[in-house]
Amino acid sequence: MSEHYYTLDGKACHTQATKKGAKNPTRPTTLRDAREQKLLPSVTSYTKMLASPGLERWKMSKVAETCFQMPPHPGEEIGDYVRNMLEKSKEDGMGAADLGTTIHAAIEGKLKGKDYFDHEVALSEERSCMLSELVEPAFAKLESMGIKVKKAEVVLVNDREGYAGTTDVVFESHIGKGILDWKSKRTKPEEPIFPSETHPMQLAAYWMAHFCDSFFTDAICINVYISTTEPGRIDVVKYDREQLMESYKDFLCLTRLWRRQNNYDPRVA
Repeated sequence: MSEHYYTLDGKACHTQATKKGAKNPTRPTTLRDAREQKLLPSVTSYTKMLASPGLERWKMSKVAETCFQMPPHPGEEIGDYVRNMLEKSKEDGMGAADLGTTIHAAIEGKLKGKDYFDHEVALSEERSCMLSELVEPAFAKLESMGIKVKKAEVVLVNDREGYAGTTDVVFESHIGKGILDWKSKRTKPEEPIFPSETHPMQLAAYWMAHFCDSFFTDAICINVYISTTEPGRIDVVKYDREQLMESYKDFLCLTRLWRRQNNYDPRVA
């Protein structure tokens, strides 16, 4: 997966123009491009340095399920079989990512006053629902919380620490100001959602880039989880000041590790 990069003035620079006659007009931005153009890595470029045990277990279970459902053909070489199973096992995850992107685009459009195309979306091979069944409950939840969106899809830059990123929502409410990020997630009935440890890191990094408050005074940082297996289920996780402060310290550790491993320091003195 390619990394995302931004310019110092907050412009997305995720791709580069290719040479004339190339098959595609653009290509993903590389670390070499970032060094040459003094680009800032995204927040998620740093958080990817930290393995997600839950995600890794899910990936391994998908590989195991795929192998169980599709045993080797007679005479099939083990190398070919392994490659085929690894590729096949990714398909379910790609479908989940596509659905998450569709939900996110619909929400972004509505936040900016545009209508989204309501259509049937696949939740699995056996189930589907209308896109509005996933999107509208999320907006109802915001309204019930008294959240007023000030900006949507905001690029935030922290050149002092060498990162940038796009947050979903900067908001105000009756209890203060804050940052909100949407997450689509497969859930199970009656089971609570446990956020990835990188989620509060991401919000803390966005808060620092926008509000420049390392003490997280009156910070309201929220993840809104939209279930893609239980249409209509919306879970909200709010992080307290201590969580955000500790998460930001952890995030800065990841930026240091990234700089050392990639031999590139994007910070501006």
